Amino acid sequence: MTFRLPLGFLFLFALLCCGCGGDDDEDMTTPTFTRADYVGTYDINDNCDGRSRTFVISLRAGNASNTVLFDNMLDIGEEVGATVAGDQLTIPRQRTDSFRVFEGSGTLTTAALRINYTVSGASCFATLTPR
Repeated sequence: MTFRLPLGFLFLFALLCCGCGGDDDEDMTTPTFTRADYVGTYDINDNCDGRSRTFVISLRAGNASNTVLFDNMLDIGEEVGATVAGDQLTIPRQRTDSFRVFEGSGTLTTAALRINYTVSGASCFATLTPR
């Protein structure tokens, strides 16, 4: 009887100390983004049909809880609306006041917002880095 108690104690000790590995999945989680994570001022590196330019652009909250507005799209003051869902951004087909047609999508990371879009038939991609 005295031999089993220490052996049982050692087994319990080993189970408590080493039986549970750390929660490594916690370190691998994808950030959860909200509309507030999109809102702000960005430096943008924009490329449309091989023509590259850099400028400053702002995203502000739209009227609906899942919308944002790009101010100064194309560095000419265009306002373009988008919807956001987690790390995904969608620019639905829309015609701006200057009669340009925008459409596209993008992905937000902790480092940047990357979007692919078309504007009146031109293929564009842009990387927006928070200021």
